[in-house]
Amino acid sequence: MEGYIKLECAFEGIKILPEPIEPVKPEIGEKNDYFRIGYISEMIFVNAEDAAKVLKVLETCDVIHTDYADDYTYVNKINKFKQNIGTVRYYSKVQYEEHKEELEKYNREKKSYDMLREEYDKYRGQAMDIANDIWDEIEKVRGLNRLLLELTQVYKNYLEMAKGDSEIASSFLNKAYKDSLEELKEGIEEDKYEKFLLSLKNVKL
Repeated sequence: MEGYIKLECAFEGIKILPEPIEPVKPEIGEKNDYFRIGYISEMIFVNAEDAAKVLKVLETCDVIHTDYADDYTYVNKINKFKQNIGTVRYYSKVQYEEHKEELEKYNREKKSYDMLREEYDKYRGQAMDIANDIWDEIEKVRGLNRLLLELTQVYKNYLEMAKGDSEIASSFLNKAYKDSLEELKEGIEEDKYEKFLLSLKNVKL
């Protein structure tokens, strides 16, 4: 099966590429905790005590909330400042500098990997489409073969009922299995269909 897929891909101009190996991001140590007032604020502090002091002052202040309509921005409401202190985690500059060369190498390799991965996924997807088409064709052939065997067995049963009269057996088959015969006729080549009909005449009880 795999050989057929590769051959069909070759005919279609689809590359069969090895799956690229993703580089491993270097470890540069544990991140440090810092303390931020609010969710999108740039007020980030080294320790929680300083953040708490600033927040206490800010909570005494009035802040505006704006809205926008008809090309005008206007003050919608005024409230006391109210935010919480959250923890954010970052690496230190020292950690970054110590591993700078490793990180730069990783970034180069990751960029190359991303390009290779995009190309691999593209052709892999096309190859999978080819594989699915081949499987569909195989299942179609298997289905037609099963239908051939089924019709042959049904004809044999009719032949027994007709006491060996092939014309009566064929008449029974054509009436009861008209749709199946049409399906078979459409699914295989004309000469093979004719051979199948001839083979029924050679069925013996």
